[in-house]
Amino acid sequence: MGLASIYRAAALFNTNKENMVATTGDYAGTQINSDRQLWSVAGTLATVYRIFFGMEFTPDGISFTTFVPSAYTGDKSIRNFKYRNAILTII
Repeated sequence: MGLASIYRAAALFNTNKENMVATTGDYAGTQINSDRQLWSVAGTLATVYRIFFGMEFTPDGISFTTFVPSAYTGDKSIRNFKYRNAILTII
């Protein structure tokens, strides 16, 4: 349910910018299509990287413990992921 609420707003407004008030689910009361709301994109990316792919970043490297909720089945991949001095494809 929590992930669905994040993706619902992005799908409804065709953007990851902040377009709704969390307490009401309505657009009234927020800055529509504000380019200054990049934390919304960062939150979406963190969800994909840290939850679905289970990425953990340490001084020694990166590890993966994937977890994909049943509602999000299907093939998952990340391409052109820049990490240190490498560009990774993660399947």
